[in-house]
Amino acid sequence: GFMRPASVFSFIQLSNFRDKDDTLLDVMLHKMHEDGTEIGTGACVYFSDLGLRVAKMREGKITRIEVIRSIH
Repeated sequence: GFMRPASVFSFIQLSNFRDKDDTLLDVMLHKMHEDGTEIGTGACVYFSDLGLRVAKMREGKITRIEVIRSIH
């Protein structure tokens, strides 16, 4: 299963969670839809303090999300 953002982002403030039970995938897909970003390997969404990147896809499903903590 997917890790919950609360455990993954215990060190990062991310105000874009719609629900405390959202997974990283939920947050990323919501932001991609909001921004009009096409889903695919390498696609990124950005927040004020971090980015999320689709690192791997398999059979049309996102299987790995990379957290980018250094955004300049």
